[in-house]
Amino acid sequence: MTILRKHLKENGTGPDGRVFHGAHGAVLAKSTILRVWRKAREQALTKEEYASPLAKRPYDLRHACLSTWLNAGVSPKQVSEWAGNSVAVLHRTYEACLVGHDEIAMRRIAEVLGSSPRESIGKDQPDTADQSQTQPDTETCQECSESTASKTCTKRPANKA
Repeated sequence: MTILRKHLKENGTGPDGRVFHGAHGAVLAKSTILRVWRKAREQALTKEEYASPLAKRPYDLRHACLSTWLNAGVSPKQVSEWAGNSVAVLHRTYEACLVGHDEIAMRRIAEVLGSSPRESIGKDQPDTADQSQTQPDTETCQECSESTASKTCTKRPANKA
């Protein structure tokens, strides 16, 4: 916070309230931001980290932040409000980043029920979800093996459906 306060004291904000702005208050050019970002990465990271995709773009920090909040157990509704996304966009984008939430949920349910996590919850179920149980009703076309939720193959004439 000290560095930010010093920057604001010395430079103020742009006309639109931006903390970082061009010499005349304009929005910084993307090329300027990326040039400074590359220099900062080079100074802050090891050679191996710099060569990796780690924080390759400033926007990657947003993804890291939202993934961290979700994995910390912050509700998707709250994260979506903070991020300015809908819950649907959040789930679509970050679902693959969620790790161990099924076990956490089962442990919480077991605590409420007063049993061990696998004693009564899913003890006969596999650890991963059965995709046939979690996907919308689909049917596979016998002619082209295409799976379709509408039950009408897009590759064959409608009269054969």
